Amino acid sequence: MTRMRVKSSRFRHLSENVVAMPPDDDLVVAQFIRYHVLVRVFNGDPDAWLAQLRAQGGGKGDVRFVHWIRSRLRRDPMLLQSIRKMVDATPFWHAAEA
Repeated sequence: MTRMRVKSSRFRHLSENVVAMPPDDDLVVAQFIRYHVLVRVFNGDPDAWLAQLRAQGGGKGDVRFVHWIRSRLRRDPMLLQSIRKMVDATPFWHAAEA
């Protein structure tokens, strides 16, 4: 059996055919959706997103992401153009709007 450490410091036994999922803040899918939120909801403005998170008491993962992307955008202003291109090429957001 495989053992996995959980936050409560207790061990949970998993079957061999079960893969433990990483914490949600590290999921590629979560990051991917955050890029979409940055572009589609906040028009690429991390400061506006951060202001909303502070006003509403947003999640730590989102706040961490916004701080990280804000610092990256300061160093590489062309990064937002690349993110927009990726978001525009992804059809799932358009399907949700339909």
